[in-house]
Amino acid sequence: MDEQGFAEKSTRLPKSLTIAIVIISILPGILILSGVNMGTQNVLQMPLAAGMSQVDSPVAHAALTGSFVHTMFEWSAFTIALLVVLLGFLNYSVTGDAATPIIAIALFCSGLVDAFHILASDHLLVSVVDDAQFIPVTWALSRILNAVVLIFGGVLFILSNPVQARSGKNKGMGFIIKISMVFVLIVAGTLWLLTTKAQHLTAQYPDKLITRPWDMLPLVLYGLGALIVFPTFYRWRPSIFTHSLLISMIPQVICQIHMAFGSHALYDSNFNAAHILKIVGYLVPMAGLLLDYRATYIADVENQRHIAERLLMEQQTEEVLTRDRDLMTRVMEHIDEAVSVKDASRMMTKINRAQATLYGISKAFEAVGKRESSFYDESTFMAIDGDEERIFKSGEAVMGKETALSRPGKPLGMFVVSKIPLKDKHGSVVSLLTITSPKG
Repeated sequence: MDEQGFAEKSTRLPKSLTIAIVIISILPGILILSGVNMGTQNVLQMPLAAGMSQVDSPVAHAALTGSFVHTMFEWSAFTIALLVVLLGFLNYSVTGDAATPIIAIALFCSGLVDAFHILASDHLLVSVVDDAQFIPVTWALSRILNAVVLIFGGVLFILSNPVQARSGKNKGMGFIIKISMVFVLIVAGTLWLLTTKAQHLTAQYPDKLITRPWDMLPLVLYGLGALIVFPTFYRWRPSIFTHSLLISMIPQVICQIHMAFGSHALYDSNFNAAHILKIVGYLVPMAGLLLDYRATYIADVENQRHIAERLLMEQQTEEVLTRDRDLMTRVMEHIDEAVSVKDASRMMTKINRAQATLYGISKAFEAVGKRESSFYDESTFMAIDGDEERIFKSGEAVMGKETALSRPGKPLGMFVVSKIPLKDKHGSVVSLLTITSPKG
């Protein structure tokens, strides 16, 4: 696989998981069309029978089956939303990507409205006159909020600095807090609508083609997210999490189709199918966060392993070089020939005692960092420097060249000089080894 293909694969949900999400999303519709009843309608209105002082417990539970299942669905969605926001900040602490906690907070805000929706539906917060209208209205407002804040979070980063978005540069905690406050205000406005207006609105029309017209708006919004917002968001900030947001639009869109066109009454098959798919729509980003965190952890471990291997290799290389230098030093000190090593600027880096004697100095280290102009007369230096300049350019050695050497005011005689270029792994000359011995 090429590098681009690997990068795309590493920022996507696993193909098997994506296929599973698609199958789970269309399965309720297939079952309903096949005649499977997924409904849990309340089977009794629980009137007190004549002469009965109380309702039988089994009868009461049977009558409230739909409410119980509805409560279970909604609290499951809220719990997943809470886990998503916790995972979002955990991911932010590792990657520094501000997009993750902001989208996670958006999901959690939807979860808060879901919590209010079910508490109100169970008559624990407000006095509900007509469940048949109140529950569809609060559901629709909750879904509108979910779609709006998700799309707002995605568009926010799409419209931010393109260079920052593509390079992965991220905003800090202050920015996250400001956007969170915007989400809080949106939630507060939604809750105000739910507490003051919801009971006076009509959202369910069982005899119409679109049985719950309020659910058309979130359907359109999720469709916009699926076709435009989240594909663009993923292209600009590719990660498993942003890809999971795109894939989560599949169950969200199908969820709204069940509600807008299929649900004719509370707790019927399409009503329950929509709630199941909403949970799936929350689970997909949570799975994306978990996989993103796992991928980040694996990448960190792999990076640490590479660093450790490189350090070990460098240590081993340094040990080999140290042994080579020690061996070269011992060899240089025990041969009669004068030996010197120069760097690319033709400064001395190492000479032996014989070369020090030739230069007329008592200690070899006195030559380190100097050029031969410090020891030979001008004519000798110019001849040597011209040869060495050609060697550094051509990379070709000069072997056994007879050369007259003189210090200022003192001719030294004729010598046989060999100059061998030392090259790096790229073939560039980095230093020069010179061996000088008297002629004859």
